[in-house]
Amino acid sequence: MRRRFTRNLPSGQGVAWFGTAGFANAVGTGIYYPYQLLFFREVLGIPLTTVGVGLTASILVTLPAVVYIGRLVDRYGSRPMLIAASLGRAGAFVGFVVGHGAVLFVALAMLLAICFRADQVASQVLAASAAPRGQSAQWLALTRIVFNAGVGLGAVVAGVALVGGPATYSVLGLAAAACYLVAALCYLPLPVGSRRPVRAAGDPTRPWRHRIYVRLASTHFVMFTALVATEAALPVYLIDNLGWPAWMVGATLAINIVLLVVLQLPVSKVVQRYSPLPVLGLGAALHGALFFALAVAAGPPGATQVVVFLVGMIIYTVGETTASQVLMVLLVHVAPEAERGAYQAFSQTLTGIALGIAPLFVTVLLALSASAVWWTLFGAVLMVGVSMTLLHRRNLPAIRAAWAAQLG
Repeated sequence: MRRRFTRNLPSGQGVAWFGTAGFANAVGTGIYYPYQLLFFREVLGIPLTTVGVGLTASILVTLPAVVYIGRLVDRYGSRPMLIAASLGRAGAFVGFVVGHGAVLFVALAMLLAICFRADQVASQVLAASAAPRGQSAQWLALTRIVFNAGVGLGAVVAGVALVGGPATYSVLGLAAAACYLVAALCYLPLPVGSRRPVRAAGDPTRPWRHRIYVRLASTHFVMFTALVATEAALPVYLIDNLGWPAWMVGATLAINIVLLVVLQLPVSKVVQRYSPLPVLGLGAALHGALFFALAVAAGPPGATQVVVFLVGMIIYTVGETTASQVLMVLLVHVAPEAERGAYQAFSQTLTGIALGIAPLFVTVLLALSASAVWWTLFGAVLMVGVSMTLLHRRNLPAIRAAWAAQLG
């Protein structure tokens, strides 16, 4: 039993440092992210509306910079970019704590947004380049495990610390900065990567002309939008529309996080045995179980309703884990190896757009109808399932080649 468990674990030089660095980054994010509106209001002394406008503007304004971040990753390597991104985030939080005013807030929020995108691009590229032969899928799975576990732990720590009152926000800001500094130090011992191919001469990288990659990145955009929309809408819908107590909502979200952490590595091993796009389509369809359960739910929580919802949440989490694993592997390995940074930057630009539109999408649909958001998401993930089935039929050789690359 123990040997079977250890076979699922990622291995290779530097994997412990890589996992620890990602975990430290995620804890820093978890410390402030769930409370970010209150954090910036209390620490910087600015109105809540200014905080909201500033955060949205910082995300949208910095999106074009993601393209250049990808090119820097391809030119200088992923490890230097990860170190720079962690140090930039640490510096931003020190600035939040010692500075004041809306102008400083917007400038540092833009720095924070750029560094977050740089981390997302470079960590995927590093996982694929530094992993030993046959281990890239496990290293990619590790990025999601440490992110989910770290954000969850950071949120719990912050929640407990905030019992001390508003003055605690400054302490939390310095704690987040310390986490990012630890992450930067943990990246230092990592191997630079033995595979640094040179991009072929010719036109500059244009990921949007790679039709298969665009289809996969668009699928990731839809799935990520569904994920962010679910996170935003679920507490509001369960508490305001169905009358659930807040502790029950928190418990169900905790189940989702725990299952994501526990299932990611085993799922990464299992899905390697199958053709990826049908598995991705199945994962998208499994999302629909939760959306359907929420769409037809009505009234305060009874025993049957709670059971149906929990089953839907478990099925949704299995689908989320499966779909995310397939997409992570394909988005890395479908891209030309020497241009992975630029291709990941293209995908991360779509991710940033999803983060920007999801709150608006949720609030508009919830205002129209309590269940409109869930029926819309249900239709979207089913559309993804059909789309991936069609892509599988038309581009099987290229998909198989990319999928086989994870095995070395």
